[in-house]
Formats: sequence, C-alpha cells, structure tokens
Amino acid sequence: MFHNAAAFCCQLFDTILLLYDFIFFRAAYDPVVVMMRVYWMFGVLSGLAVTTAGGIMVNHYVSTSVSFADCDT
Repeated sequence: MFHNAAAFCCQLFDTILLLYDFIFFRAAYDPVVVMMRVYWMFGVLSGLAVTTAGGIMVNHYVSTSVSFADCDT
C-alpha cells in the first residue's frame, strides 16, 4: 500500500514538473526536443493511469472482502 502511494506521488510530481517545463520554458523549438517531451509526457501519464487503476482495484478488493467478512458473522 505504501509502495502504491509513493509511486502515485512520484508520478504526479513528475507530471507537474513536466507541465511546468512545457509552460514556462519554451526555449526549445527543435522538433526532436518537442517530440521527446510529448513522448515523455505520454509515458508519465500512462504510468499515472496504470497506478491509479491499480489503486482503485486494490481499494475495491479490500472493500468487498470486508463486506463479505461482515456477512459471515
């Protein structure tokens, strides 16, 4: 559980840094640099989506297993 939270926070921090870089540092107009940044942003957002989906699945599993445990007593 701690690992999932740490991975989510690190990826979210990386997304914020990349967006900050996109907005305030527009000095690089080279198409290779622009494509590299877009590819990097897509990769970070994909990882963030996978980590979020994993957290939702773990939360759903834990909440349903707790409700089944309550029904057994």
